[in-house]
Amino acid sequence: MTCDQLTPKSYPALLWIVSSISLMLLGGCAREGPEPPRVVNGSIDLSDWDFERDGEVSLEGDWHFWWEALHPPERFLGGQRPPQSEFAPVPKSWSHYEGVGGEPTAKTPGGYATYAVSLQLPAARDASLTILQSDLRDSGRIFLLNQDGVTSSDASGRVGTSYDSYIPLRARMRVDIDASDGHELLLVVQ
Repeated sequence: MTCDQLTPKSYPALLWIVSSISLMLLGGCAREGPEPPRVVNGSIDLSDWDFERDGEVSLEGDWHFWWEALHPPERFLGGQRPPQSEFAPVPKSWSHYEGVGGEPTAKTPGGYATYAVSLQLPAARDASLTILQSDLRDSGRIFLLNQDGVTSSDASGRVGTSYDSYIPLRARMRVDIDASDGHELLLVVQ
């Protein structure tokens, strides 16, 4: 989707959210060094990644995905996951990927969904980290959870389940990860 294809109220395109989310140190820097890990089956292990030395990490890969569902963050507490998730590649439009068994998906470009990825961060880190979604041109919500609940969240516009129930807003979303949040976290994006 290009900017000239967007309409004033282009139905929630989570592609804009998840395709540009990056995990980085505050003040980020250009990446040099080893190849960063990728999200595999809804999880990314960054426990051995040195953000100061190795740089930022893009959260690309296969995320948990629930089509036509806006699961509240409480559904993910205690290691729980809502049933019937599939894996969707990020960044990629949900209407242009192969689903289970390699069959093309039948999802329309307009719609709503919940994405989630588990983050395994270095246990001993002093610096805060930031998850940044740049220049969202639609509506979205982002939640960061640890075992106790939501530690950080942000929103752009109003997420809805119909064309009339959502309000787009061009904005950036970010959540901060403090060292006290722990090293096993979950990122939920709608």
